[in-house]
Amino acid sequence: MDVMAVFSAVGRAFVEERDFLDSVDSVYQAVFRPDSAVEASGKTGENIGAIDKAQTGGGLCEPVSEVAEDADILDILYSGENIPENVELQQVVLGVDYCAPLKEGELSSSFGYRRDPVESDERFHYGLDITAAEGTGIAAFADGRVAVVGESSSYGKYLIIDHAEGVRTLYAHCCAIHVAEGHAVTKGAIVAQVGDTGQATGAHLHFELHRDGVYLNPIYYVV
Repeated sequence: MDVMAVFSAVGRAFVEERDFLDSVDSVYQAVFRPDSAVEASGKTGENIGAIDKAQTGGGLCEPVSEVAEDADILDILYSGENIPENVELQQVVLGVDYCAPLKEGELSSSFGYRRDPVESDERFHYGLDITAAEGTGIAAFADGRVAVVGESSSYGKYLIIDHAEGVRTLYAHCCAIHVAEGHAVTKGAIVAQVGDTGQATGAHLHFELHRDGVYLNPIYYVV
């Protein structure tokens, strides 16, 4: 998300004498379709912290029922009707001290609706996909205890860590995991390595952030 574009759009909505629907559309474009704004302004390749914007990737998703007819354009109106019940789109205060799971990488797929790179249909993506070289160390998001270490056809090798305040994180598609269930971990400790196991299109980390069973957008906390 282009934060400056979002604030600019909101500001225009309040201070300019313009049609209200046009103002809402500007905010929507800035939040959910930032690439359109980038193309319009001619800006390319901007970095956000240590994570770069890109447009490809893998990960775990849920299909959406109503999508754009044009196969090359994903244009879904975010509303109460098509946002999963267990999803929070706005940033919330976690109440824990945390860090990014990867020091470097490229953001290859965001939280929210996207065109799935494996199934080729539109689905809600419940985490972030961050590409990095295979074997790159994955750090624990915060102090906590390992709840699950497992392997599945979709996640590949993965682990789940429980933190304080009802916060839980998931790390998927790992090539190796260095902790076991029940182990206590500290923020920043290397708990696994980036891989391409499971349903993946290349080496990357699929990272999910939950609080009290609700999926949060990790982008607010890892850049």
